[in-house]
Amino acid sequence: MCDTVAELASGTYEELGWPELLPFIFQCVQSADTRLQESSLLVFAQLARHIMGTLRQYMGTLHEVLARTLASSSQDVALAAMRATSNFVQVPDPFYRAERCRPPVLSMLVVVQGARQSSLGRLFALLQAGLAECYC
Repeated sequence: MCDTVAELASGTYEELGWPELLPFIFQCVQSADTRLQESSLLVFAQLARHIMGTLRQYMGTLHEVLARTLASSSQDVALAAMRATSNFVQVPDPFYRAERCRPPVLSMLVVVQGARQSSLGRLFALLQAGLAECYC
């Protein structure tokens, strides 16, 4: 479902608009339900490269959401937050990279440190991609 929502949004959001989408995703990511948090983060991750211009106005809130969810006790939520953070770091947007890059990357390191051994390969690949884009 996340993939479908993200595909629809990436193709229509900038041109036709979808004013309910971002408020709904922010509401879901702040839910107590970890499945909603994870799903909304996965949508954010996929939307990063498509609607970064629109997301700039929400960057403060998004930064707080990513920091909070990277510290989640749910590994699924933390991994989804890591994917979203990594995707935002990789977007060629000077505003995001200059203003917001380092704190989320440091939070990503905390996720890596606390992850189970079976998830480390996936985590390191995401981290490596994010760091390469952030510091190059």
